[in-house]
Amino acid sequence: MVARQHIFSKSVVLLISFVIILSCGLDYFLNIKTPRALYENALLVLSFVSIMLFVLMSYGLYFGLKVKDNIGKLTDHIDIKKLPDFSGGTPDISALIEGVGSIFEGLGGFIFAILAALILILFGWAIVLVSWYLIIFLAAMLYWIFFFVPHA
Repeated sequence: MVARQHIFSKSVVLLISFVIILSCGLDYFLNIKTPRALYENALLVLSFVSIMLFVLMSYGLYFGLKVKDNIGKLTDHIDIKKLPDFSGGTPDISALIEGVGSIFEGLGGFIFAILAALILILFGWAIVLVSWYLIIFLAAMLYWIFFFVPHA
């Protein structure tokens, strides 16, 4: 029987963080000289991350690595005594809000309008992108049907 090698979970987290930082840096530095579209950037980063995932999984499977937990439970690292006590319900802050309510109502409406506009722009962009993909896919299907399928 072959003895399994253990790799610590902190090392796995550091390795994953390194790959994420490296892929963001790769995307940024490759985009300086030749600006690319969002789709090309996403494809480049996804290709890099998938290659790294394949390499790491192949290495782990070939050498029989096993992850050993040395972080422990997350709840062991949280001090419950330092958390605020909301056992009596939510705190009453109505008196605080009444004094500065009119200023923050206008500011809140402005921020909400900007966020709603950004969400609508992104949603519209996604609809247009999906529509173009569907049109191209439909055109490719029709091209395949009319030109590659032998007619009887």
